[in-house]
Amino acid sequence: ADGFESFDTGKLLSVVGSRGIAHTVLKPSGKVIIGNDVYPAVAETGFISRGTAVVVRREEQGQLYVVAADN
Repeated sequence: ADGFESFDTGKLLSVVGSRGIAHTVLKPSGKVIIGNDVYPAVAETGFISRGTAVVVRREEQGQLYVVAADN
């Protein structure tokens, strides 16, 4: 509607704990790929380079918060 993508909170909650890949640089916000879907996300600390494996830590107000995966 106003240029915002609407995401289903249930779907966002379902990916908490999942692994994905940083689709863009997260500095701190950007996009991640989880499965076949792209989601807006925020790095919990610092920035995360594109292509880095990430883990979704939590969902808050329609936003996913991620950290770099330890492998």
